[in-house]
Amino acid sequence: MKATNIIWDLDEEDKNVSLPSEIDLPDGMEDEEEINDYLSETTGYCHKGFALC
Repeated sequence: MKATNIIWDLDEEDKNVSLPSEIDLPDGMEDEEEINDYLSETTGYCHKGFALC
């Protein structure tokens, strides 16, 4: 599964940071809370939303 269309929650000073719009998720990861944590821990940035495919 993959998180796509990720909307990153960036501060003004982080606007020039290049972050991916999609991230492959580990096999079996389906819990939304777990995915939220994974995205933040992987990139070091919070997000405002994403889609799964």
